[in-house]
Amino acid sequence: MQATPSLKARDKLIQWTGDFVQKSANTYDYYEVSSDINEQQTIHMHGKSYTFLYAHAQTHLSGGQKGVSSVCVGVLFGGKLYKGFCLEGFERVVWKKNDSLIDQFSLRLLPTMPTPTTPQTSSLDVAFHLISGTFYLSRLEEKMGDQTRILYLQSRDDPSNAQKFPMAVLSVSFLERLRVHNSFSIKSPIQENSLTYLSLEGQKYALVINTSPSSSELTQSLKCVGAVQVSANLLKGSFCIFGYTHVHFSHQEDFLRFEFSDIPQNSLQHKFFITFRFDQGAFLLYQLSRQNVQINHEGVQKILKTRVIYRQDRDDPNHKALIGMDSLRADLITKLLSKCQKNGYCI
Repeated sequence: MQATPSLKARDKLIQWTGDFVQKSANTYDYYEVSSDINEQQTIHMHGKSYTFLYAHAQTHLSGGQKGVSSVCVGVLFGGKLYKGFCLEGFERVVWKKNDSLIDQFSLRLLPTMPTPTTPQTSSLDVAFHLISGTFYLSRLEEKMGDQTRILYLQSRDDPSNAQKFPMAVLSVSFLERLRVHNSFSIKSPIQENSLTYLSLEGQKYALVINTSPSSSELTQSLKCVGAVQVSANLLKGSFCIFGYTHVHFSHQEDFLRFEFSDIPQNSLQHKFFITFRFDQGAFLLYQLSRQNVQINHEGVQKILKTRVIYRQDRDDPNHKALIGMDSLRADLITKLLSKCQKNGYCI
């Protein structure tokens, strides 16, 4: 591939990446986008050349602190750049060509390095199959340390290849949908000791937490919750939270409250609270809050700061935009946090 089209493709990809950052709900003072012309990979399939390249965006907060980073991937074919996908929380892409599979190309997404205020996240290994000139998802693995969690495998989840996922499907919401699906899959039987039964509006519900018991670091840092209506064996709502090691819940009347926490570091612990209100057969978000807690050598806790990110009667008093349990995803939480900061509640 000649240098000139590579430079043009890089500039176009940088523009797309900047647009992606601007459309995100993240708060930042400014951002930088870069793309190294050497960090690209050309592959040959069926006598045709496809060049993969990516751009990296880094946001910055006041005081020079780094914010959310993102990557965008594009494919250059026939002199034209085609959009691939963009994902937040990653800062590098490593290309991997599987020579044993002629029609498959793989890449690895490396996460942003953890900081005292952001938990460790997983890397992703993604494989695409070339079908009639389009790259479709064939395998998606989540990795942390030496632990692997297969979120999607086309031969397992769609053996007839009836539902093809193009490269552009990759997003935060898509990843979390796969995590939920894997956590509550009928292929992984629910353990009886993971169930807690609740009575709500005269109906019996089973509250399921972490249906895939494992001691792996990856599974421990991903907490998934589901509520099943027992009489109909119907999943009424589910969500996953990544980056926390413990989850506890409490139930009072029509309110269901979850407390997520991480392992204290340097006497500091981060907690995340989610409260749902049960109304007419639905679990509706009532409140989201984050808390920083200091723990002394005797185990006594002192609350340093609490931020109420969302409260239904404060942010949606007229009940015009009720949020169900299934809607609780990382991108929604990010948008609610950005709105909270804009309105001055999360300073």
